Formats: sequence, C-alpha cells, structure tokens
Amino acid sequence: AMDRSTFYALGCTGLEELLGIEPAFMEFQDILFSPASMTLERSVQSKEVNEKLDAGISLFLTRLCPYFLL
Repeated sequence: AMDRSTFYALGCTGLEELLGIEPAFMEFQDILFSPASMTLERSVQSKEVNEKLDAGISLFLTRLCPYFLL
C-alpha cells in the first residue's frame, strides 16, 4: 500500500508535467499540492474549509479533463 507521502510525490510530479504543458495549473499548487496537504484531515475541518477544498478539486478536475488522453 502507498502512504500519503508517495501519493503526494506522485501528484507533485504530475503537476510539474502539467505545468510544462499549461502554466495556468500553477494556481493549484498552493491549494491542492502544498506540503500541508499531506497532513490535512478533512473530517475535522470546518464546512467552509471543506467546501473551498471541494471547489478547488472540482475546478482542477474540470481543467484537467482535456489532458487525460495525452
């Protein structure tokens, strides 16, 4: 099984590749790919924090869709 640090490293590597294609993905670096994301426990966060995170994830996935088959 993979731990959080492995998932984080994979995500950061993927983000770096995306940034090489489309620099606009930089806006997600601090929101979704910050080192703090490795220790974030959503279950203890406020509704507002979770809604903001959900919105960031949704926007990221929407913008990511055109790159799935590359």
